[in-house]
Amino acid sequence: MLTPRSKKQRSAITNGRRLLHSIDDPQSIHSRRYRDLYDEYLARVGANNDQLARQTATLVVRREQLDARVINGQEIDDWALIRLANSISRLLKDIERLEAHHTQSREPSLADALAR
Repeated sequence: MLTPRSKKQRSAITNGRRLLHSIDDPQSIHSRRYRDLYDEYLARVGANNDQLARQTATLVVRREQLDARVINGQEIDDWALIRLANSISRLLKDIERLEAHHTQSREPSLADALAR
């Protein structure tokens, strides 16, 4: 059995102090959008599904970047956009499925109890 390492021996990502390594500008529009999406997806599926929230947020930000290029009249790889859209669709379905499970399995809040 592995013994847990102290926080000083773990990475900043593992400890929850950072979302990703090597971000040039954590205040850029894309970084902020990623954090917003990540937080939203994580709240929907729970902390046990962190990687799903990360992957979905990353792909959605990339899709938004490609959408902007299309709107600005720039060329893009159409097949890459289609594959990206399909991947996002599958991930969002996973999030919806897990969100339903996460919502059912959590303890009722005080507001839920009083509403009954």
